[in-house]
Amino acid sequence: MMVQLKEATLFLSAINICLDPVIYFLMCRTFRESLIRKLSERRGRRERWERSHTTGQSVTYLGGGQEVRKGGEETNEGG
Repeated sequence: MMVQLKEATLFLSAINICLDPVIYFLMCRTFRESLIRKLSERRGRRERWERSHTTGQSVTYLGGGQEVRKGGEETNEGG
């Protein structure tokens, strides 16, 4: 009986851990906005990285959406 209770408790804990991010996303507007903003920033960095490696240009990411290309000109692309 105690082993079954322990297994059930572990199962419920695992379900809780898996469902927490989904519940936060659905119920909390600030969490949802923050998560979407972080994911879009990450996508922008990846796109800049892919663009710099496929064009052969050297790009340095300065943060805040600023990039410096090999020629020294500063751009304001992305997130």
